Amino acid sequence: MAATWTQVWTPVHEPGGSTEEEEHLRGWVSNTDEAEDVKEQLQVAECITFVGDRKGKGFGNGILHLQNPDGKLIHMPRVRFSDIKDNVVSADSVPFAIVSRYSLRCMYGKDKNQAAKRKNEELAEKAMKEDHPLPRKRKYRRLQGSKKKGCPAMIEMKEVIRFTDYDTNDDSGMSKRAISDHIRADLRNGDKFNFERRIYIRLPSKTDHQSVHTLGKLTGFMNPMHKTVSTKLVDLVGHGVTNLNEMKRHLRAHLHTVLFPDVEKRPSITDTAFYPSDNTIRQRMYAARMQLRIMAEAGEKETHDQFEKRFSTLVIHGFVSLSTSLGIQSGLFEALIKLKDEERTVKEIADTAGLKERYVQEWLGVMVAADIVDINPETEKYSLPPHRIPFFQPGSSVSDLGVLLTELPTFGGLYKKLLDCLKKDGPQGLSYSEYTDFHAMMSNLSGRWVLHHLVQDFIPSMPQIEEQMKSGIRILDLGCGRGLASLVFAENYPNSTVVGLDFSEEAINYGKERAKEKGLTNVEFVCEDAACIPDDWNNTIDYIYTFDVIHDLAHADKVLLALNRILKPDGVFSMIDTDCKTKHSENASNALCSLMYTVSLFHCLPISLFFEGSVGLGTCWGREKATELLKDAGFRVDSITKPVGTDEAHYMCTKKVK
Repeated sequence: MAATWTQVWTPVHEPGGSTEEEEHLRGWVSNTDEAEDVKEQLQVAECITFVGDRKGKGFGNGILHLQNPDGKLIHMPRVRFSDIKDNVVSADSVPFAIVSRYSLRCMYGKDKNQAAKRKNEELAEKAMKEDHPLPRKRKYRRLQGSKKKGCPAMIEMKEVIRFTDYDTNDDSGMSKRAISDHIRADLRNGDKFNFERRIYIRLPSKTDHQSVHTLGKLTGFMNPMHKTVSTKLVDLVGHGVTNLNEMKRHLRAHLHTVLFPDVEKRPSITDTAFYPSDNTIRQRMYAARMQLRIMAEAGEKETHDQFEKRFSTLVIHGFVSLSTSLGIQSGLFEALIKLKDEERTVKEIADTAGLKERYVQEWLGVMVAADIVDINPETEKYSLPPHRIPFFQPGSSVSDLGVLLTELPTFGGLYKKLLDCLKKDGPQGLSYSEYTDFHAMMSNLSGRWVLHHLVQDFIPSMPQIEEQMKSGIRILDLGCGRGLASLVFAENYPNSTVVGLDFSEEAINYGKERAKEKGLTNVEFVCEDAACIPDDWNNTIDYIYTFDVIHDLAHADKVLLALNRILKPDGVFSMIDTDCKTKHSENASNALCSLMYTVSLFHCLPISLFFEGSVGLGTCWGREKATELLKDAGFRVDSITKPVGTDEAHYMCTKKVK
């Protein structure tokens, strides 16, 4: 069976040829997310955890961590043509510089306390040979036992900047020195040139492990657990249970209601076969995920019963989601939050929400059955536990899921119209006007991240841009909607000028009113089609920001060309958009992608296809398609990262050097 990580990375091909095993153990990726994916897939395949050993400063930031806020190099990297020391980086004709390293050791690796333990044993033996074998004061420390076995297996990662403009086939030392001097001079002078960022990875072979410990399915299965409990755990993992506390609650409920409903016959709580430890449950959950992964890779067919369970869960969750959305929009969750986590009757909850008691009683039945609201069986009173409150609280800094649920009624109202769009003789798409309160909903959906992460985490992740904003630059918030991000930029960077651009007159007027209320004079809102930005904007924008905008646009290709035209030669374009793959096959079994495809089917795709000549990208256009369109528009994608606080992808782009 082929190694799964080879689908993520590009295997290294040496000029003299590489064996199949070498191609499975050496390769390169473009960013830290893909490097983490390779590590995770290796861990699942071998049932072994790798822990960080040494991580270089700024690993994952490319050449940026070598620069100060002015863009000047803090220290000069060494230009290389081969990786002489440990042969992680492949040798070809392109010169490169290693800017950072990261190594991870096997969980059974080197015991750092081995020397101290040996010394303790010698002191203990010496004490026992003396006249008083039990000394009054022990002269050695008692060190905790360790699972370390001295396993030499390591994952080696090296972050590399390849200077693709200086490719050479001349292997002479004189030619290499000349190219190296040329590159260093360009770096020193701050000249712009093309470079490629890669993270090379070398994985350990199985023989590196097996000299000291075993690998495979048996790892993590050594703790005793009763077969019925183990079977239920695997079944729950297959149904998506990943949280330890949730798993413990389900297992205990299964034990008390199915296996031992009679209290007198239940095993003792100290019996680890039925009440396993947290560590044992974690190990079994990890092993179950690995087992399911192996089954999927082996192409084992799903049985009728397995699909029936999975499909029934899907249908149940769909209906529960409708009731949850009703609870958010009717104010029932708000009432439960006001009552804090104290137990209340149906009447008290209904009166607090100002709703009819009988309907509230039925809604609470849904919430109790779905384990969202707790009930005391002795008093029949209800409460919302504190750890669940943030998910339903307006303006929560924790999650957007509650806001996303409120989209369901909107989608349901358009169901029949969307059904007509699917027909060959039906309309091409749906107008924005069909979606009532669209801009309010989008503002609420992005509001959590904008208010809690935009200037707190995202902008500081680009130190050079942050310094420029503080000094004063021209910022464009494309597809600004009601202007929340534009107002945040204007408030936090008063020396900069912010332009919020959107084609919706209602949204633009709302933004203008909010700016007037706040007394902001450094922000302006413009109602304009992004594909038709006038020529007098050319080379006037220092920084362009978009959040979940480009995939909605009917003529996204033309808009990207316009953005490249108005961006200054040294400007930066931050495109934040959904993070997924372009091919359906690469998004298979991805729950988040199934959600985003649904949002696309009911909203993003219809509003895009409504316009003549639409490219019809859809929400899940994917990294590959996004990168292709950006490059076609004249942008260079310098990095793709995940901003703090969101599952989106940040495409940091600059203009290509002509």
